[in-house]
Amino acid sequence: MEYVLSSEQMKQVDEHSIHHIGIPSMVLMERAALAVADVFLYMKKGSVLVVSGSGNNGADGLAVARILYQRGFDVKILLVSDKEGTKEYAIQKSIIENMGMSLVNKVADATYDYIVDAIFGIGLSREITGYYKEVINVINLIHSYKIAVDIPSGINASTGEVMGVAVKVDKTVTFGYNKIGMLCGMGKNYCGTIVVKDIGFVYDKFVCDNILSNINTFSINMEDVCQLPKHKPDYDKGKCGKTLIIAGSKDMCGAACLSARAAFRSGCGLVRVFTHMNNRTPLIVKVPEVIPDIYNHYTDKDAIHLKELIEWADCIVAGPGLSTEETSIKMVNDIIHYMVKATWNTAKTLVLDADALNIIAAQNQQQVNQSLIKQLEYIKEQNKVHIIITPHIGEASRLLKKDILQVKEHPIESAKKLYAMICNACVLKDYATVTAGKDGTYINTSGNCGMATAGSGDVLTGIIAGIACLYKYEEASPEWIAAMAVYIHGCAGDICKEEKGINGTVAWDIAEAIVKLL
Repeated sequence: MEYVLSSEQMKQVDEHSIHHIGIPSMVLMERAALAVADVFLYMKKGSVLVVSGSGNNGADGLAVARILYQRGFDVKILLVSDKEGTKEYAIQKSIIENMGMSLVNKVADATYDYIVDAIFGIGLSREITGYYKEVINVINLIHSYKIAVDIPSGINASTGEVMGVAVKVDKTVTFGYNKIGMLCGMGKNYCGTIVVKDIGFVYDKFVCDNILSNINTFSINMEDVCQLPKHKPDYDKGKCGKTLIIAGSKDMCGAACLSARAAFRSGCGLVRVFTHMNNRTPLIVKVPEVIPDIYNHYTDKDAIHLKELIEWADCIVAGPGLSTEETSIKMVNDIIHYMVKATWNTAKTLVLDADALNIIAAQNQQQVNQSLIKQLEYIKEQNKVHIIITPHIGEASRLLKKDILQVKEHPIESAKKLYAMICNACVLKDYATVTAGKDGTYINTSGNCGMATAGSGDVLTGIIAGIACLYKYEEASPEWIAAMAVYIHGCAGDICKEEKGINGTVAWDIAEAIVKLL
């Protein structure tokens, strides 16, 4: 697990190293510049334009320009401010002047192989206007390989908001830790590949106790995946976890198959699927390990059987491909009603996805008495069921009764609100998926745009069930389980990107790639 910091938190770490420990800021600056310059070790020598502001980020940029110049690159520098700048900036500017390095007056004075963006750093909080805006717009039009120093200029490091305009880069070299605004919101679209470099910040007891201990935004990494619980030698299939998937409507079996396959591939010992009778044959053909439990018209007898299956399962999944027809509405109401009356001693996991969430949202919109929202609030309080919901942006907007764009621009805030409303963990799915729960918020760093394919979300739902079963005998928070599943889902998608390509990946590929990862 890795910390993800806001602008203010990163400044505190920086200032502690400089003012309390005594490391000169110029030392940290030189190490930062070396970290950026070292990216060029793997690139052919060529022409470089370094665009620098007058703050410490600009000073970093000037140091990068000097190092690249000394390594044989053809370096030009554009100073976008005529202000005196910080003390460190004045020193770095004096050095490049003494070395006789070339300055230019415009971005487009020549063509460049590389552009280094060092205009604004993580402290930016105002909208960019005037000449700065003009420069950034021109940079974005030029077809050069672009690298940002610490963060692309124009991105709010704490929120991911674009402050009017921002530089869109191919690679960002950031220092110390990932920043929230680089991983979520619109910021993720501007950062390209992110490289995190240690430049010598001191993480002593003071930092750990007074700064890092107050951080509640994290990301999962591969070291965490390596620590996943393993099946023990004396386990049978029942001990490996039992999942019930309530999915698939009449003639719509794909979602049920994908969720079931992903659950098995992620560690479930037994998977039963409660679905319409028309889905039985395709289900057992595609996933022969599954136990099908079928219904036709969902009678009272079927409802009783569903209750028995819920009692049997460790993890219950409801929603993939379920539809929002009357039968499905009754089914979702019955599931949640059973949970309200739960008498079991060991908490179960309930994963609500897709049409289950649409049904809940529709009742909330209609302000139905004793709505499912109210019942979910009660279930959450009783702590006999750990509720994980997995809405995409559209589903979240309906649950929150908010505009889609508002949810998309504020994913952390939106996920936290949904967690507070109805669940123990909210997985808000987008190009940067955010998982929120009691112990913190996780921003996902794996995955790629090739995963924007039908059924990908159904695979994620199955992975959540599988990971929940792996943690059956170990203590883990719902948000940890969900965030781990999201990361694994993204890593499986990254494997598919290498093997199938971005345009050729389908959901079944992602489900099968889980094996190669785990």
